[in-house]
Order: sequence, then structure tokens, then C-alpha cells
Amino acid sequence: MKLLVLRKRTLTYLLASSFIIIVTIPLYIFSNYHLSINSPDNLIKQLDSSQHIAKGPLPWEYNSDFRKLCLENDATVRMSAFKIDLPDLLSGGNFNIDHGADLLAGKVVQPGAVFSLNASVGPYSKVRGYREGPSYHSGQVKQTEGGGICKLAAALFNAAVLADLTILERHAHSMVVPYVPPGQDAAVTFLGGKDLKFKNVTQSPLVIWSDTVDKTLFVAIYGIKSPDKVSWHHKVLKRQKTSTVYHRNDSLGPGETRVVIPGADGLTVKSWLLIEPKNDKPYIKELGIDHYQPLPQLIEHNPQYSGTYMNLIILNDKGVYL
Repeated sequence: MKLLVLRKRTLTYLLASSFIIIVTIPLYIFSNYHLSINSPDNLIKQLDSSQHIAKGPLPWEYNSDFRKLCLENDATVRMSAFKIDLPDLLSGGNFNIDHGADLLAGKVVQPGAVFSLNASVGPYSKVRGYREGPSYHSGQVKQTEGGGICKLAAALFNAAVLADLTILERHAHSMVVPYVPPGQDAAVTFLGGKDLKFKNVTQSPLVIWSDTVDKTLFVAIYGIKSPDKVSWHHKVLKRQKTSTVYHRNDSLGPGETRVVIPGADGLTVKSWLLIEPKNDKPYIKELGIDHYQPLPQLIEHNPQYSGTYMNLIILNDKGVYL
């Protein structure tokens, strides 16, 4: 395999496989990206969603406005709660999550009604108050208006699943994301026609509340009674090894390298739910199969050598072949 490395802050790489993918990545987006599922142990950990279940009192549950809204709608039981840790995202990512969570908090879904995230907190534009942030777009990772809002979508999707609501629309990302297990993410685009929709199949109104506290996003759903116990299950059907891309960085010491993106293998994942009613036999709800492309590992390096010859051939000032 030959990898073309460009000497500029935007990296374009070609993957030599049965097809060609061209991806443009602004490098600063991933300065705090921490995802690696390229070993069995890491993959098992990544497929475990128990760490995301929010337990104990939530930050807003003593808020008078929240309590009043729940009492008005007879939604005094927390049906589900999901949390996602938020690393330091640059260029507006966390701002958009905060802003979307503020818009989502306090939404009420009447019995039989369909909730749409796009209709509720979109469009994800500057006019609506969003900023540019990192997102996947047409096989690329780049800055777009509303980038980062998919974390809110993922948290709400998981909360709706745990509340045993009926999911009408949900889309997976093109590559795995670092904040929820494969199969539990949710991609939304206002203009691209990707939405998150679910139906209130209970006999009473639902109250949705969300907030970010200490770099953690919380989303919870409240209703009149607790749902049946719901647990996630996944099986990896196929795995495609990732590749490595090198980017020249002359600010490093001679011969020094630095991992910028650990990368992740491509996955084909089957997901299902085990639902355990209180007074009936458990049953399985199939959720289908998601396909994720590999996310290449990105390594910055300084090919200059001091005293020893490195196995790098400099072609020109645009890059090197390995």
C-alpha cells in the first residue's frame, strides 16, 4: 500500500483497497480524539454501554421549573437517563451540544405523538444559534454548522430505547464514533434528510430534559410509570482493518513521531434489544445491521534525521511515500 502524505494542515489521503476513498480532515478537530477499538479487549469495552446509564439524582431534578412541568404533565417517573462524556472539542463542538441541550430541555411529547429532533432543535445553523463544529460529511470529517449535535442525538436515541419507545427513524454514522458503542450512535442532518424520530406509545405525556454538567451530557425521559427493563446487545459480524496515514510535522524533533488519531477498524455490527417485562417472558427486538468504514490512524512525524538514516524517501515538498 502506498500512502500519500501532504505537508499542510489539511490532510488528504487515498486508501488503496477495492475502492478509493478521499477524505479531507482538518487536523485540529482530532486533537482530543481518543478512540481505539483495534484490539479485542478495547472492542469489548467499546461495545459495553452500561457506563452510559445515568444513575442517582440528575442535575436538574431539584429545579422548580422542571418539577412544575413534570407535575403538570403527570410525568413524575424517570423512565430512562443516558449520559455521554464530552472531551475538549475545539471549534464549537461542545458549544453546539450545550445549545442543543438547552433547546431540547422541557419538550413534551403527547401520547401517540411523534417526536422529531430536527423539528425540535433544528435547523443546525447560525441563524438558530449554532456554530461550526466537527462532523462526518460525505465520507469526510470537517467543520460544519451545528457540528457535534449528533452527540445529543445519540444520547436521546439511547434514552428513547431504554424507555421502550418506538423508534421510527435513526441513522448510523459512516465511521464509528468515540462516544457510544457501534450501533448506538445517531446521525442527524437537517438538510440531508437524516432525523431521529420516535413515537410516544405510552398513555400519558412524556417530558424530555437535557443538560451538560462538568463535561458530561445528560438526557432523560420522564413519564407516568417505569418501562420494562431494556438492555443493549451487539455482535460484530465483520471487521475491516484500518490503515495508517503519516503527516509531516517539522515542529517535532528529528525522527520523532506522534499519534494524532489512534484510528479504528471498520465494523459491521448487528444490534438487538432484550426486553424483560415485569409479568411476562423476555423477548428480543431486532434493530438491524450497521456498517462503519475504517477510520485511519493518523501519525505526525518529522522525517529529518540526525546521525541515522530513516526509511523515508522524500519525493518533493508536498509529501513522502513510505
